[in-house]
Amino acid sequence: MKTISTDNSHGGTQGVYVNRSDVCDCDMTFAVFLPPQAKGRKLPVLWYLSGLTCTHANVMDKGEYRRLAAELGIVIVCPDTSPRGDAVPDEPDNWQFGKGAGFYVDATEPPFAQNYRMYSYVVDELPKLIAAEFPVDMTRQGIFGHSMGGTWRDHDRAQEPRTLQQLLGLRADQPSIRLRLVKAGVPEIPRIG
Repeated sequence: MKTISTDNSHGGTQGVYVNRSDVCDCDMTFAVFLPPQAKGRKLPVLWYLSGLTCTHANVMDKGEYRRLAAELGIVIVCPDTSPRGDAVPDEPDNWQFGKGAGFYVDATEPPFAQNYRMYSYVVDELPKLIAAEFPVDMTRQGIFGHSMGGTWRDHDRAQEPRTLQQLLGLRADQPSIRLRLVKAGVPEIPRIG
């Protein structure tokens, strides 16, 4: 893991990092806000999943979460929305597909299957990295997001409740959430797997 930048905010630290992802076969950028309480103890973590065309920076720039996270002592993790880089397949004329539109799923069709493995990245690889590198209590997690990120959260819970239960610590008796497909994303989902 490499540090891209760190900035002081509300007594805590907003950092941007890059790691070489084995599952996405490229470098992946993500942001982590550590509140002031992170000095000396493990804190709960809240995952923010952004929407189509966004990066890890979208919520950092537009959704001021740091003040409240600092007050409550919550670590915020913001992964990118898709793999990036010159070797990653893309459709630059289609904002609904390619870089910036990973849909948080694992693609099964070439040429996208090699890099577009965002489900595995967000559910497995990145949480392991965060647990190893930051003072987080992985037994206390939550997830939120907007657009594609909010839809993924609901879809994952409806499709694979055990996986999301592990990620969020949900109880089995909580009601299921139905998948809500955003009109803009519906045509592209079959193309990636």
